[in-house]
Amino acid sequence: MHCQYTVNPINRVGRFKTSFYTLYDPALHRQAARNIPVGEVTSAKNYRVFNDYYLYSDPTTTREEIHQKIPKRGVRLDDKTMALVLPVVGAKERNEWWPGEFDHNGMPRATRIPLGQAAKMWVSVGDVDIDGNVATEGDQGYYYLWWKGLQVLMGKEGHDAGLYMIRPSWELDECDGFGFKLSHRAVVQAP
Repeated sequence: MHCQYTVNPINRVGRFKTSFYTLYDPALHRQAARNIPVGEVTSAKNYRVFNDYYLYSDPTTTREEIHQKIPKRGVRLDDKTMALVLPVVGAKERNEWWPGEFDHNGMPRATRIPLGQAAKMWVSVGDVDIDGNVATEGDQGYYYLWWKGLQVLMGKEGHDAGLYMIRPSWELDECDGFGFKLSHRAVVQAP
């Protein structure tokens, strides 16, 4: 898959320019959450209610078992499970079943923090990433999956390594499916 950085000619909104992303700072996130009094109405939605959900993480789940094995409500999905769910469950159902992970358009929430196991793919020499970069011999290995060029599914390992960036909410997807970026090599080189 190859996605070019483009600018929408109508409103000049840039797309897929990850240099605009800011690194996630958990200390700032916690401080901002503490400064919002309980019950206060804010312009941003408060998703703290999902903190009480348990994390669904089962490496044995296959795409064929998604509808049977994964609970439809009251759970958070790890990144590897999200990679299974995204291509086979409709956008409306994703939001209704797992509102902690997906927004009303069925896209992973822009501010969603990576959880559990990472979703990865093996990259070989000659593979092209979503920015148009070609993998060389030194680039071979596992890389984190990106959904529609917008959301990286790096799991806890990438988050703990300080790789997580908050996606600007104004970005729009123009790519279908999954891809990888040579800039996001997996910390743990195993599937």
